[in-house]
Amino acid sequence: MIDFVDQKLNYYRGNFDAFEKNKNEKLKQLRRQREGQLTEIAHMQKFVDKFRYNAKRATMAQSRMKAI
Repeated sequence: MIDFVDQKLNYYRGNFDAFEKNKNEKLKQLRRQREGQLTEIAHMQKFVDKFRYNAKRATMAQSRMKAI
């Protein structure tokens, strides 16, 4: 099976049921990754907000802002 998404071809082996199963698992994994990224971004933003004006931690806060 070949799936065309976002101008990209994704190849899957097996029948249609296997294709649906693999595609759903891949989507779940992408969602979990995105949720992890969002929690990490929120954590970094909280650190930046807390230590932005602290002289000792200002450079760390700036580097985390760049990472966000």
